[in-house]
Amino acid sequence: MPRKDGYQACQDIRQWEKDNGYAETPIIALSANVMSDVQEKCRAAGFSHFVTKPVDFADLSRAMSRFF
Repeated sequence: MPRKDGYQACQDIRQWEKDNGYAETPIIALSANVMSDVQEKCRAAGFSHFVTKPVDFADLSRAMSRFF
């Protein structure tokens, strides 16, 4: 997204859901940065879950199965 990172996009989606009375859509963050502060930043932005790169498809599948 031009001029918008994933954190801001997630915050905007969460605000739109709140403003319009929708339940939260599951949003899974995918990042190469595994530092704990990034995971906390993802939680603060409203992401439902966090998966690191390189993607372990078993981890991604478990994350997705929590919501679907």
